[in-house]
Amino acid sequence: MSAPVPVSTWHELRALVAEGGCAAAALPASVVVDGPVPVGPGRSLDVMGCATSVRFAPGVSQMFSVADGGRLRLAGSLLVTPGDSTAPLLSVDGGGRLDLDCALLARPGAPGAPAPSSCLVDCHGTVNLGPCSALDGWVVAPSEAEPSPCALRVSGQGAVARMGGGRVSGCTSLGTEAAPGAAVQVLDGACLLIEAGAVQDNCRQEGDGVLYGGGVYVDKATLSMTGGSVEGNRAVHGAGVYCVGRGLVEVSGGRIASNRALHRGGGVYSTGTVMLEGGDVTDNRASFGGGVFNAGTLHERSAVVSGNTADSGAGVYNRGTASVEGGSIVGNAADGVQGSGGGVYNTGRLVLGEGIIAGNRALYTGGGLYNTRSGTVDMDGAGLSNNRALYGGGIYNARGRVDIVTGDIVDNCANSTQFGGGGIYNTGLLSCDRATIVHNASQGMGGGIYNVGSVRLGASALSHNAAMNGGALYNRGSVEAERAIIVHNAVDGMGGGVVNTGSLELAGGTVAHNSARRGGGILNAGTASVMGALVGRNTAETANDFYNYLDDGSRGTFTLDAPDDPSLAALGWCEEGVAGTASRFVLDSEERRLSAAPVWEVRLLPADGSDPAVTLVEPGATLDRPDDGGTDWVDDATGLLWDFGKPVERDLTLLALDPDVKGELGGDVEAADGEAPRAGDAADGPEEPDDAPTAPGTAAQAAPGSRGGRGGAITGVIVIAATAAGRISGRMRRRGRTGGPKEG
Repeated sequence: MSAPVPVSTWHELRALVAEGGCAAAALPASVVVDGPVPVGPGRSLDVMGCATSVRFAPGVSQMFSVADGGRLRLAGSLLVTPGDSTAPLLSVDGGGRLDLDCALLARPGAPGAPAPSSCLVDCHGTVNLGPCSALDGWVVAPSEAEPSPCALRVSGQGAVARMGGGRVSGCTSLGTEAAPGAAVQVLDGACLLIEAGAVQDNCRQEGDGVLYGGGVYVDKATLSMTGGSVEGNRAVHGAGVYCVGRGLVEVSGGRIASNRALHRGGGVYSTGTVMLEGGDVTDNRASFGGGVFNAGTLHERSAVVSGNTADSGAGVYNRGTASVEGGSIVGNAADGVQGSGGGVYNTGRLVLGEGIIAGNRALYTGGGLYNTRSGTVDMDGAGLSNNRALYGGGIYNARGRVDIVTGDIVDNCANSTQFGGGGIYNTGLLSCDRATIVHNASQGMGGGIYNVGSVRLGASALSHNAAMNGGALYNRGSVEAERAIIVHNAVDGMGGGVVNTGSLELAGGTVAHNSARRGGGILNAGTASVMGALVGRNTAETANDFYNYLDDGSRGTFTLDAPDDPSLAALGWCEEGVAGTASRFVLDSEERRLSAAPVWEVRLLPADGSDPAVTLVEPGATLDRPDDGGTDWVDDATGLLWDFGKPVERDLTLLALDPDVKGELGGDVEAADGEAPRAGDAADGPEEPDDAPTAPGTAAQAAPGSRGGRGGAITGVIVIAATAAGRISGRMRRRGRTGGPKEG
């Protein structure tokens, strides 16, 4: 750029440009604009202002117009008193270019003077906003010629605005109910690229009808955000970004933060397509959809939606189609009186992949997720952890459909002392194929699941949940479970594993190591069928494993069948006060207190560190030596070699003795009564903890080579596969944590 030529009047500037070619000018301290300066095709103009005071002659409000093939660069700062015309301050035709590295600061006009009815920059070509650019403090109003006022408008196929810094801030659009205006409008095939800088603190005046957009308005156009911020804006709908029609919003970086909408979409409102590939949507507020209100298509892959608040749907309110394939929805709060969906409120179709919904809360229902009657949720791989609500800490399914193929529902809490549903509260259709529902809690009923609808459980693990009643499951509706693992749940009242007052069918699976005051495993006051499930090792003051409870008109109808496997004959039923063991009970409306026949558990840990085998042995029976080529086994409790001719009188953990270690010790090691090396000397590595989990679904599979005593077919069930909780819940607590380190 050549050295700028000082001009003393606007007329001199126009004359300089009229000479043609390239020109550079420096404005005086004060200037009166008496008409627009045209920058024609093939011409280039550089203009420098230094806190220049700009006023307009009557009927004039436009400073520059850039034609196709022209280029204008503005630098420095201009203090502008708005004119009274409908023309934009700066206009750029298709093929023209504006490089704006200048602060255009609005100076209030005379008291009572009307606001300008236009936009400041109207671009159909290319505009580049540099680090020193600013459109600040403007008040714009509609007119017949310009019904939708704004600070910056980019419109038309191929039009581009690139924001590499600077700000569009403090602008107020006096729109009407029909006017979509925002500080920045992107229309009809245009594209806005935000790489740095901020669209911030722009405010639509209240009381002017239903107004759309506060920061950025996108209609049949594209907003691509890789950096910068859209923050502190105000509107009725879509305070940060409003996307409508065939609009597209792509966010891969930057922040959409601290925006406030009176009604929908604090951060983003969309009936178009929103792609959240990265960046943060945080600390936004609305009545519905504090972070994002979606009535179109939403894809979240790696963004963070956090710290948003709303009456309902604090993180995301989905009324269209949404998929969460990654990223996180964390630390949001639905704090309305009927606040629902702290993380997500869904009335449309929601697909949850590998994303995380954690640390959210709702004052009423659905701390992590609220799903309405019209909503469908398909979950495969997602994790919901550390969410809180009065009802349905993790998920509240309000007569909709939730289908969980795989996923973790961990460390969620329901605060109600009446009902609850720490992990899930279901009044609709719920399917859990291979879900992990662990470490959830309810102040009332159903630490894992509270159901008044219909539930189908596959090889899912419900463990380490807690409640007043129904540790894993409180059922008042219909439950069909096949190969479900219900273990290590605890309550103060009834049904350590399950309370059933509706219809319950358990086919296969395991109910073990649960505890309660009455009915340690299952308490039935409805209709229950337990066919081939492994029920045992539960504890209670009354009825360790099964309590057919009759009170207040409950039905108390049940069928109990031990597994149809001769090797599991030890797993019969003992009725309190009655001698003998029965493998089948079919009773109607009679109170019964049953415990499974006692068995010992033996865990065999191979020397190669592979998964242990678990087998059941009747008291006093001997344990068959595994077919392992004569390996010696060490009792972990005593450190002595185990004598396989000795009766089993307690639970055992036996570790295979590594042959190499045995050779180093110098031949044979003495058996039980002699000295023997400690288990730690014999094993290759540390012993796996007693509650070490394996994946759900392996519960009923025998370990290769397991020939133990009776019960070999249930290898891994009661102790290992049953407690999928520990490892997964620990992982979920780590990846779902929103604050500092958590003990436990």
